[in-house]
Amino acid sequence: MRKIVFSFMALCGFQTLFMQHNIYAVSNILPNPRDPNAPITPTDSSGFFHNMMTSLDSSLPTVYEVGMNIITIIFIVAVIGYAMSLLFKNGQWMKWSAGIMLSSLVVILLLRGGPILFYSTTVMGVPTLIKDIMSFLTATGVFIAVGMLLTSLLFRFNHKLIRHPDYHRWSRRLLVGSILVATLSTIIPVVFMST
Repeated sequence: MRKIVFSFMALCGFQTLFMQHNIYAVSNILPNPRDPNAPITPTDSSGFFHNMMTSLDSSLPTVYEVGMNIITIIFIVAVIGYAMSLLFKNGQWMKWSAGIMLSSLVVILLLRGGPILFYSTTVMGVPTLIKDIMSFLTATGVFIAVGMLLTSLLFRFNHKLIRHPDYHRWSRRLLVGSILVATLSTIIPVVFMST
């Protein structure tokens, strides 16, 4: 009951406050557009827009830097969440963290590399850009294959030391995977581009 009384009193107070002021008082300040004797004063809006664009241009680098820092913080929090999910064996955290890490990495790459690619490529430079990306991915595949081979040899050495069957199984899988990655990353681009 008290809430109803207080809300009614507040409503009445606001009503009397706004009703005391004359709504038509604005008409005394602004000229009537139908009045033919009203003086016509030209207005220059370029100053307003120029000031607005100047302030926007001056604050854009700061906004960009703050945005990149926020995305980096989100990435670091996702890495910590991923580590905690591995520690506590929580699949939901792992899925959330992996998605956030991948999304923030893609956003950072697009925001940093997108303008560079947009302003530096021409129609004639697109095939060169595609060939460079393909050679980069081929080299990345070869390096990944070498890393998988070295990890396979390390697991094989661990299998020889303690005779654990999991190390032997992981060693075989990594060896086959490294051979497949190296073969496919070097042969497939040549086959696809030979047409």
